[in-house]
Amino acid sequence: MAAEQYWISRSDQPSFQLMANRWNGKPGSKPTGFFADLVKDEEPEQVALQEFYRALGLGFDQLRTYQPRPASQIYPGRVAVLAVAGDRASAAAALMINFPVFGKAMAKVQAGLMRHYGLTPSQISFVSFAAKPLPPSFEVEGLAEISRGLQEGACPHDVRTQVRLIQEAEFSFWKAASEPPGSRLEPLSSGRSGR
Repeated sequence: MAAEQYWISRSDQPSFQLMANRWNGKPGSKPTGFFADLVKDEEPEQVALQEFYRALGLGFDQLRTYQPRPASQIYPGRVAVLAVAGDRASAAAALMINFPVFGKAMAKVQAGLMRHYGLTPSQISFVSFAAKPLPPSFEVEGLAEISRGLQEGACPHDVRTQVRLIQEAEFSFWKAASEPPGSRLEPLSSGRSGR
């Protein structure tokens, strides 16, 4: 799951930035709002992800050369499609529905890593970060983006379709994560740096 997340994060970050530029940006100023907050949240998430890799004994070279399972990468593909060709209502609705689902799954991963592998909260801060309940502002701002998108002419049927597709992609990720890895991934021997 960690190695798959490496590839997902590499894709999601520019996708969220594109969404923020398209829908929360104004000429001459930094984007603010729902999609811009997703970009902002990526920064601490990336730091936490690096800590998670270190705790698992995984280095950058291993992650970069790892061949991900194709089914696990459907999700970032859907996010990229929303960023490039979607409308703001569909993107906001898809992410609003998906993030809490991902968070609940990560809460189970968090409990399992601590119980069965003895990892500490600081070692799995990425998982803990993802498992935290979303602030009320996430839903408020997301609903505002959906409303704006519908006023701009987004089709409610398209919005529902994009929500369903992103949920199917999320299911594909977890199904793939339960199967053998896309390629061999040996942990680093102790004392070796992955950077």
